[in-house]
Amino acid sequence: MTAGSAVLIDGAGGLALGVAWLLGAPRWAVATAQSAILRAWMSIYVGHMELYGGMTLAVQGDPYVPGESALVVCNHRSWTDTIVLYSLARQVGAHGDVKFFTKRSLLWFPVYGVAGVLCNVCLFIRRDMTAAAGAFAGGGDVAGVAAAAKLGESPASGGGGGAGAAAVQPPAAGRFPPFWLINYLEGTRLTPAKVAQSQAFAASRGLPVLTHVLLPRTKGFTASAAALRGAATAVYDVTIGYGPPPGLATAAGEGTGALTPSFNSLLYTASKTPRVLHVFQRRIPMEEVPSDAAALTDWLYALYAAKDARLAHLAAHGSFEGPPVAWTRITWRRFFGCLAIFWAAVGVVLCVVVAALRLLGGTGGGG
Repeated sequence: MTAGSAVLIDGAGGLALGVAWLLGAPRWAVATAQSAILRAWMSIYVGHMELYGGMTLAVQGDPYVPGESALVVCNHRSWTDTIVLYSLARQVGAHGDVKFFTKRSLLWFPVYGVAGVLCNVCLFIRRDMTAAAGAFAGGGDVAGVAAAAKLGESPASGGGGGAGAAAVQPPAAGRFPPFWLINYLEGTRLTPAKVAQSQAFAASRGLPVLTHVLLPRTKGFTASAAALRGAATAVYDVTIGYGPPPGLATAAGEGTGALTPSFNSLLYTASKTPRVLHVFQRRIPMEEVPSDAAALTDWLYALYAAKDARLAHLAAHGSFEGPPVAWTRITWRRFFGCLAIFWAAVGVVLCVVVAALRLLGGTGGGG
């Protein structure tokens, strides 16, 4: 699968984008193509974990809203978090339009770093206070950065005011796909050492002392919210809960990194019984999100304090509070259809490459 991804996404994707740029293709057409490619590609990955790995989401809270652009604020425990968010997005057909701010070092991750750029998934940032923040001016185009902002903060900085950014006008209706911009505001995955560091910082500043999440870093979200008020219509507050490993008490397992189910178990081991992850989702209209930087910082601290309380309730009672929300597993028919399209596309690309090499070889020999 990785080799196929390299051929199709990195090779064919790069070539196709290069040709599109040279021919002056409209950005909305390129964005739509990127969305379709990623939707098929992620249907395979997410479908594998749902069908083979048994990943099952127990979702509670607000219902899904189809066709909406949103900023997604999620706690961060594991690589599995990203798969969960893609599975949620798939419920409304948005899994081809999930975008991330991510560490710049991941740009050099084999295959997937390059694919993240070519499929318009990732906006890479630096952890040294200099980074691009931007608006998806033109409907989710990461390349169309509308403003620059400082996103990175020292591990214990906790946040503060944000850099300003120009608001983006909504794209032409129906031309660009909507987007989900994922924000892991903790900046890193939760570990006992990081919890202790976050708690010490919070106590020294009179901020909420949290146990199940880290204190959020607020500057990046402040800039993103300001830049995207004209394009995103809501904030999705998503909280993901895991169970402790078998035989380990919840209190002891919390924060150790030993999660059930783990990313590797979902990816590599088959399960005939559901492997359940708990999800609470809350839709907050952008009109209710403060526009003042200081007020927004306080709002984010309160939001993460609520996440912490929510996770404490999950640890004590085994579920979140709130009405259940329907979640459907991908069908085998959809999964194999996307798999067939994927490998057929890889085959076409390889045939084109071989034919081109033969043509070039013949031309060279005839000279």
